[in-house]
Amino acid sequence: MTQPDKNNLLLALVGFAQQQYENFITEVFAHLLRHLLMHDPKVAREVLKKLTGNRLRLDSHTCADVKIDTQTEFPPHGRPDIVIRMPRQLVIVEVKVDAEVSPGQISRYRKIPPDRGANPSFLVLWTRFEPDLQPEDEPDWAVRWYELAEWLEAAAEYLMQESSRYLCNQFLDFLKERGLTMEHVGRELIPGIQALSNFRAMLDVALKDLRMKITKGGTGLGVVGWRFQGPPRKLRKFWIGFEYSQPTKLCLYELKGRNSWESVRDPLDMSSEDEPFCELSKKQQIKRLKTFIQSAVTKAKRRRP
Repeated sequence: MTQPDKNNLLLALVGFAQQQYENFITEVFAHLLRHLLMHDPKVAREVLKKLTGNRLRLDSHTCADVKIDTQTEFPPHGRPDIVIRMPRQLVIVEVKVDAEVSPGQISRYRKIPPDRGANPSFLVLWTRFEPDLQPEDEPDWAVRWYELAEWLEAAAEYLMQESSRYLCNQFLDFLKERGLTMEHVGRELIPGIQALSNFRAMLDVALKDLRMKITKGGTGLGVVGWRFQGPPRKLRKFWIGFEYSQPTKLCLYELKGRNSWESVRDPLDMSSEDEPFCELSKKQQIKRLKTFIQSAVTKAKRRRP
């Protein structure tokens, strides 16, 4: 549930789309683009120009010809997240938040035949950080999430319609709350790093009390956390930590197969209004962690075939 001072529909709905997180963001952005093309075409032209590395150069007349589709199937080449169509041009956009680009995914998209009379497809890859790609999977243009946020923020002052400003601000607030923008790094960085170290030590204590132990760090693309092993004689392996896209939620996953992780319970909301984690005493914080971990491991045990 969103907090009262964050009356954002997208933040309220994203919790129902955790398994389809990237698709959710894709649909939201596509909806915003369609709205801008209809009601604020000048801003839509500027955003599309930057999104495609100046590939799409539109005017007030050609904006009406732009069609934006999502999750379009192109058998056997795949299903790109966004397809931008206009006469003689086809732009394919692959959207990634924390997931990595699948090997061969971009190269398969290159085989998508262009519309009749159109130029070859132009491929855009949209990611949080610099991806590790094979040469054949290099896109024609790469965009980072923080860049998109900056473009929208700069363009927002030129929006003419109130509805456009509302949708744009909702989307920008959503990106900020999900950690997809790049803000100024302030003085909180140093105590934040120290707090993370303290949290790791606290986690060590909680797991030791539960006869479990951290096996190694589990920091990766879009996450910071630790792997740990269940009670003695139990070989189940877990990961506990934070995803950058929802930094107030402590998540816990179980390893179900080779590099296959499955959530075993709802995340622990560290900013809960009832008992904010950071306002508890040290002993209470350790107790809260132990309760959270124990209930998750017990639930995982019941679910195990």
